[in-house]
Amino acid sequence: SVVLQEIDNARAAKADELAAMDKALAQADREKKDQARIKELEFKEKELAQKIADVEKQLAAIEQYKATQGRLIEETVNGKFKYVEFKLFNELLNGGLEDCCEATLNGVPYMGMSTGQQIFVGIDIVNVLSAHYGISVPLFIDHAESLTLPIEATSQTIELYAQKKVKNLTVERKEETANV
Repeated sequence: SVVLQEIDNARAAKADELAAMDKALAQADREKKDQARIKELEFKEKELAQKIADVEKQLAAIEQYKATQGRLIEETVNGKFKYVEFKLFNELLNGGLEDCCEATLNGVPYMGMSTGQQIFVGIDIVNVLSAHYGISVPLFIDHAESLTLPIEATSQTIELYAQKKVKNLTVERKEETANV
């Protein structure tokens, strides 16, 4: 029975060695598979990096197209007006464009203009829209007293003036030909 015990112990020891070898082989096989997976993922990473670069190149081309399109649109729109210029796009820090619509007169934005300048700009806009749509409507100009620039309306104008010490509304016909 001692011999049986020794054989059983030897068998157990060999079984432990076999288990250790199986574990080592499994570990080596796992490492081999892991290395293959790492190479596969590195290849995919390179592919994705190339795709990202291609997409970024396409996005840059799109932004350049949008910028060119924006300039052409602004030029076309501004070519229709005699005095007003429109800023239709803001350039962002990243090079992109943001839509906007700001009327300017000699570089002064609408909100920074005097009342007279705003009226003058409004008349220019109405003239262009009237010509575009083929209509002519009477143009009411409130605060006409604030105008120092000439009125160059292509349609009938009705000018409203505020005057101190005038208590009754008066209507006067002003005969004038437009210098348009």
